[in-house]
Amino acid sequence: MIINFTSGAEEYFPSKKIILTDSVIKENKLEKIKDVINYLYNQYPKCREKLFNSDLTLCPGMLCCLDDCDWELFGCEESLLNTNSQLLFLSTIHGG
Repeated sequence: MIINFTSGAEEYFPSKKIILTDSVIKENKLEKIKDVINYLYNQYPKCREKLFNSDLTLCPGMLCCLDDCDWELFGCEESLLNTNSQLLFLSTIHGG
């Protein structure tokens, strides 16, 4: 699974791209986008309250795409993922 960050969202992570291996996905039960948000929220404290809320939702001004489509087409936080999924988190506050 590949997670990309852009338009200011990358400031809170060590790089613009995080690649999650199959073992990390299985170990952390990353089945839905809300699971990935929870994983990022816990693994990268700098992103807390800037990108994600503690209730596993996006902060205002954040957008998420799943496989190049708006996540709202798939159910937002409840969107199902697989090991080949690609997520993009971007901030509209920085010009999106």
